[in-house]
Amino acid sequence: MKTGHPSSELRRASEKYLALQSLSPAESLIQEIDFQQVVSEEKIGELALQAKFYSGEFGDRWVTLCGKEVRLLDPGAWNREAGPDFRGVTVLVDGGEKLHGDLEMDLHSSGWEQHGHSTNPAFGEVVLHFFFHEGQKRVFARNFRNESVMQVRLFQRGEKSENGGSEIFSPEPIGSPADALLLIRLAAMHRLQVKAKAAATSVRLHGKKTAIFQGVARALGYKDNTIPLSLLAQRSGWKTASAASGEPYLFGLAGFLSGEDFDFASGDTKRYLRGLWEEWWKIRDAENRLVLPPEAWKLSGIRPANHPHRRVAALRGVAQETGQLTGAVERGDLAAFENCLARIKHPFWGRHWNLKGGELPLGKEVALVGKNRIADIAANLFVPLLAEEKEDAFSLWEKIRPGQTPAKVFDYSAWLCPSLPEKSLVSAAVQQGILQLGNDFRGKESPRSLLARYLNR
Repeated sequence: MKTGHPSSELRRASEKYLALQSLSPAESLIQEIDFQQVVSEEKIGELALQAKFYSGEFGDRWVTLCGKEVRLLDPGAWNREAGPDFRGVTVLVDGGEKLHGDLEMDLHSSGWEQHGHSTNPAFGEVVLHFFFHEGQKRVFARNFRNESVMQVRLFQRGEKSENGGSEIFSPEPIGSPADALLLIRLAAMHRLQVKAKAAATSVRLHGKKTAIFQGVARALGYKDNTIPLSLLAQRSGWKTASAASGEPYLFGLAGFLSGEDFDFASGDTKRYLRGLWEEWWKIRDAENRLVLPPEAWKLSGIRPANHPHRRVAALRGVAQETGQLTGAVERGDLAAFENCLARIKHPFWGRHWNLKGGELPLGKEVALVGKNRIADIAANLFVPLLAEEKEDAFSLWEKIRPGQTPAKVFDYSAWLCPSLPEKSLVSAAVQQGILQLGNDFRGKESPRSLLARYLNR
């Protein structure tokens, strides 16, 4: 692979795509998130925001409500006690002044007042307040000294569109698959650039090994358990998770070690649980404040092979392979990266799917990290980690073949170009490009109009 500076082709493509959205690179600093991925219950919702911030998913630069550009230099320490969510953060304001202090996150802008932060001296050093929902009345954040606190609003995807999604556009799909693929390639390059920036931010803030461990944890969560697995990886760390007591620590921290389960278990499950409990009870009281609440997890409606109990076991294996995974990334060796994930095995979890004694429905051992999940991790973590340094990262992205094509890809491709051959949808890059276009423009502009604007620029 070629090495050197971040791909200028990716940057140019991203700028062109932002122009289609009528956004400049500076305006794109305003953070958009897909809040459907955040659990609706308020306590977990705030934990989800904190996890996304800490992992670098929100980037490291934002525009405040008062128009200042702030850049995160140091995320500080995630506070597990009462007080601000993050302590000891450092931000750079408008490229000049450095501010040191704390950071608070709320789902609602009114949370600052409702939670009493304005009169609480413990929040007196907060330099940045994030929130998601803004009420009809603007709320200004001030501390107990009546000093203004900078605020950043995180926008829901599509919320800023001028028509608010109320105007119905005629579909007018693109007739030529070749023309559609031009637009898909542009969107895919922009999407890879965004993912690469997020990956680079995570590496800068936490180091490459931690960024990889946390990135794989998010991917293991897939759609339903991304947040709790992210929290588990962030709260444990790969070193602790890979230590001799790492397995009981992860299961205990996940909230999966129930005395009731042990009492009713039998056979292999009871023997396995006994080994976990013999280690966990020694540290349970000291770590109790970090244990995830039951409502953080989705346990029903999940395929047995993907059950969260098995995912926690897989995370333990990932921690043990973190050094090898990091080496594969540094060498740009996709095959070695995939092999590290494929060889993760466990004598108990190869044939069980939960801690209640559930045997897997198959008569053979089932991989903890399957081929489809490995392809997804390669597309969403391995390639973005390379894209900041390797000029040909996008061509590698085009070669990755996820095992399954998401239903939303078929839906968006029918909107974009009904004559697009199904065989063209197998590439990770094509799938990602279609998802980007559908998320950004469906219901706002017809594909044919979008293509015309792109070609006429």
